[in-house]
Amino acid sequence: MKKALAIFLLFAVLLMSGAVWTFADAYKEQDNVIFAESTVYGDIKYADGIDVTRNIHLDDARWKSVCSINDGKVTAETDFTYYDFGWKYEGGPDYDSIWLSTVSYPDFGSSVRNDKKITEERKKLQDDFDELTKDSLDNPVTVTFKLRDYYEYYPIGISLWLPECTNIYGEADYEAADNVVKQFREFFKIPVPDSEVTTVKAAVSYGAGGNIETITEKTHNYFFNTISAVCDSAAYFTFDNKFPDSDEKIDTSLIPGGYGIYRLPYDRSTDEDLINDTVHTKVHADKLEMVYALSEDDYIFEMMASFDKTKIYLLTNEGGKYYFTVVDEKTMTDLQKFELDMNEGSVSFHSAHDGYVVITRYSEQSGNDILLFEENNGSYEKKADIYTDYTIFDSNIYWDGERLVAVKKYDESREDTDLWGHYELSYNCGFTLTVFDSEKALYCGNYKSSLDAGAEANGSSIYFCTGVFDDEEDLIVTIK
Repeated sequence: MKKALAIFLLFAVLLMSGAVWTFADAYKEQDNVIFAESTVYGDIKYADGIDVTRNIHLDDARWKSVCSINDGKVTAETDFTYYDFGWKYEGGPDYDSIWLSTVSYPDFGSSVRNDKKITEERKKLQDDFDELTKDSLDNPVTVTFKLRDYYEYYPIGISLWLPECTNIYGEADYEAADNVVKQFREFFKIPVPDSEVTTVKAAVSYGAGGNIETITEKTHNYFFNTISAVCDSAAYFTFDNKFPDSDEKIDTSLIPGGYGIYRLPYDRSTDEDLINDTVHTKVHADKLEMVYALSEDDYIFEMMASFDKTKIYLLTNEGGKYYFTVVDEKTMTDLQKFELDMNEGSVSFHSAHDGYVVITRYSEQSGNDILLFEENNGSYEKKADIYTDYTIFDSNIYWDGERLVAVKKYDESREDTDLWGHYELSYNCGFTLTVFDSEKALYCGNYKSSLDAGAEANGSSIYFCTGVFDDEEDLIVTIK
């Protein structure tokens, strides 16, 4: 027994010492971080004059390293900080958006079963479900529900994330808790069609301990696939007007102004009714309005605000062709419209910068495209049209008028085994840099950080580096 205990303690000490060694290897680097470059493609000379700032942290230690490339040489300077009382990042870019939702269908595990705040319609739906499926303890039961039997109009739930705004959230299953939700429900009166149905099978699942579970067998449900853009004093949003599994359209004729892009004004003020009596965003749902009409066949699949928040960017699919449209935020009129030669894969806005906007297309089968439109005195012109095999959808992209630079986290992993079993070892403190001209890739290189040496030397899955901010702030490029 004593021998077994001694062996166990020895293993424990070895494991602990490995972990300590690993963290020590990281901390000893402090401000001596080195980036080792390995060329994947092209010549490093095309990266001259580029600085990449890499922000990472490990526990309470933080490294801010600036990797500079000049005359084909790579140098680095690092600011190291260790927070004795713990480090916590506060701030960072806001995630601003609006999302609409509708009712959830009942099941045996429904959390709304005994909640007094649910709507009468939702309670009846749950009660009917419970009654119709009560015999499923003995035999599986298949039940079909028509939402129209319970609701005349789609119940609206709303989630708002706006600048300095605590999430205003109202679920469609519940009574409106504040005027914002009530006003949204009054504005968006969309009749529930007879075709909206859900078929579920209820049965005892012995594998789950004899619990009753439901399996959705068939649905024809509408949901609000919402896209939005937030400017300085208003949020703009729209939603699909079709069912996801067919061309059937919802009836938007009762919405004031009809189907289109809607404006939700807001400002920062004191309002005790919503979020205590502190300065925050006040939402003016009583001033909701349709500001940009859409036909029933229009399909806007992405929306973004310009860098200065004075314009709205739209990506649309019209008759199988993709278009990029620039809309004036104040007048909501089209300023420019471009047809995009992107007919396959996932097309999306990548990022909006001061003076330019980036659009990307990603496809596993046919590679990637990067389009860059530069703004000059309010007018946009296509400046880069690049096809590349390099994956760029998870990169930060920058432009200096001649070179387009894409940078992303260097992420390499290998699998290994030790006394404790199988594990995966990751190297993720460096970055990958790709430089393009207006048409093609000129250079791509991997930059492995010496902070990854602790993981490599000790084979420890405990070691890892994590970004300080989000992806936009973890990697920052400056082009000289």
